[in-house]
Amino acid sequence: MSNTDTNGNGEIVEAVVVQSQELAPAGLFKTDDPIEVVERATKVADRLKDVISQRGLYTMIQGKPHVRIEGWQLLGMMCGVTAVCVETVEVEGGWKATVEARRHDGTVIGSGSAICTKNEKRGPWKSADDYARLSMAQTRATSKALKGPLGFVISLAGYQTTPAEEMTFIEADPVAEVEPVMPPDLISAEAATEIVTAAEGFDLLGTLQLAASHVAGFDVGDCSTKPKAKKALGKLSANDGARLSAWISKKADEVAV
Repeated sequence: MSNTDTNGNGEIVEAVVVQSQELAPAGLFKTDDPIEVVERATKVADRLKDVISQRGLYTMIQGKPHVRIEGWQLLGMMCGVTAVCVETVEVEGGWKATVEARRHDGTVIGSGSAICTKNEKRGPWKSADDYARLSMAQTRATSKALKGPLGFVISLAGYQTTPAEEMTFIEADPVAEVEPVMPPDLISAEAATEIVTAAEGFDLLGTLQLAASHVAGFDVGDCSTKPKAKKALGKLSANDGARLSAWISKKADEVAV
């Protein structure tokens, strides 16, 4: 279902209303305790904010930061959610796309539809190639689909929940020149190997994924074997690696006692 309204400039804006399927908190953050949901979501939001800020994955619009599609996709990856385009339909002057947000098991937890046509007042779409309008329709639908289940995490990170790609009817603020912020140093391959070897020696590979994900603030991935664990720990910062190493040492002391 579509509704039309006018913005402050008198331009007609189309809003596409879609049905979404709510996901129980336990599905994303592996707990149904509301306090733990907030704590875990906040950890993800804090780490997400660091990356979005450092990499410049947002656009300032009327003095407020709106996250671009890359930031939404990153958040989806951190929470085990993937956006899948399920339909594209040619409309007058452009395209309409529909995207579903899915968990790894295929469960649909959100969906969104969006259009991009040559009739838009702003942006390059009036003279753009047809494939470019199709691509932008898919991009807008992707951020819409992810916004349903994950928008609150974006808000916790301090950003506006309306994706930047939906704000094309307003001009972006001029970009100020700032010095680039260097991302944190990642753990070295040698340090990751030492941690994995120590974890294996104390029979901790089975809990390594949970511990590493806890210190990192996101799911690092499968750590059930040494090769998989080394690859997963490569996502950690050097500081997180030190914290994980300290945890293993603590567990070793407990075994010794």
